[in-house]
Amino acid sequence: MKINFTNISINKKLALFAFLLGCIAMFMHDPMKSRLVTIDANELALKIIDKNNYISPKDLAGWIIMGKADYKLIDIRQENKFKEYNIQTSENIPVASLNDNKFAKTQKIIIYSDDNVQSAQAWFLLKAKSFKSVYMLQGGLDEWKNRILFPKLPLNATPEQFAEFEKMKEICKFFGGQPQSSVGDSLAIPQLALPKMTAPAPSPNVKTGGKVKKEGC
Repeated sequence: MKINFTNISINKKLALFAFLLGCIAMFMHDPMKSRLVTIDANELALKIIDKNNYISPKDLAGWIIMGKADYKLIDIRQENKFKEYNIQTSENIPVASLNDNKFAKTQKIIIYSDDNVQSAQAWFLLKAKSFKSVYMLQGGLDEWKNRILFPKLPLNATPEQFAEFEKMKEICKFFGGQPQSSVGDSLAIPQLALPKMTAPAPSPNVKTGGKVKKEGC
């Protein structure tokens, strides 16, 4: 039976990906410790789709604005994509090079790529090596563009949605984005110009919606 993967939800794709990697992990060999790495596939699948293993774009934007520096932000895309655009303070380490980097096991690491599925590969590799504090940027760069660079005010917005949009406008401007005042079928994020790669200095004057609520990170 032929399976159409385009019709599978993102969470199901992540769960399937985790299950397959979990099975492979039982046969992985760690040359640094000369032992087999074994991972419960079902547990791994649940963890990959667990929201506690993700950082929202808004939370990350707030940390960057406040100058928070107790984490390492890693862009796992290829170098050419990284040079085209990357999130401020990030470091480019493609998935294939993660094994060559010497991170402390207690280092807080946030991974991002274009979407969650690609980030899950790097998350799995680091978790398999017993890294404790590894997180993924929710939705990857796709969600970063939608929420931070090009936030949209919904048609017939409620007062709450309008107030949230006003907050996001300030965050958007800090990162060189372009807020969208309305939603139309002709508007597509890929058609909008990405900001130039010049990182602004952290500023305490931009409101990020209050205290970051992410726990354990």
